[in-house]
Amino acid sequence: GSEIEGLVVVDATGFRRRFVEHDAAFDPGFQVTYGALLRVPGGHPFALDELVLMDYRDGYIGDDAAMRAANERFPTFMYVMPISEDEIFFEETVLVSRPGGDSRDLEARLKKRLRESYGIESFEVLESERAAIPMGGMDPVIPQRTVGCGSTASCVHPASGY
Repeated sequence: GSEIEGLVVVDATGFRRRFVEHDAAFDPGFQVTYGALLRVPGGHPFALDELVLMDYRDGYIGDDAAMRAANERFPTFMYVMPISEDEIFFEETVLVSRPGGDSRDLEARLKKRLRESYGIESFEVLESERAAIPMGGMDPVIPQRTVGCGSTASCVHPASGY
């Protein structure tokens, strides 16, 4: 191994928090997502020059009691990003949940929202993603010689997870 000396160390290792000291245990909530890039035969109903951020409407749930109960516990929103006339990215997201929500539930909600809210019944999944992003946490101990950067220092935007 080798040794490097410095006055300050910047730790950008993420949520592992290996080097930065904290007074409290890390007990985050989680932003949970299911996203899919779709090909929609015949096209989708969205303008190519517009994005949808945080569509929290829940009318698509209708009288589905189980989904309604899940939505009461973990409300979700949809991001929509048109790519071309027949390709589009959708992401169903729980802003923050403790314990973390279930991405399989989000996949079911996304499919129902596509059908009920956006009139998309037929599509091909080109790519999909699932994520659970830790959110929150206490600030690092100050002063210390290791400076946290980003999520190591609890610097995660509470609305976006970035």
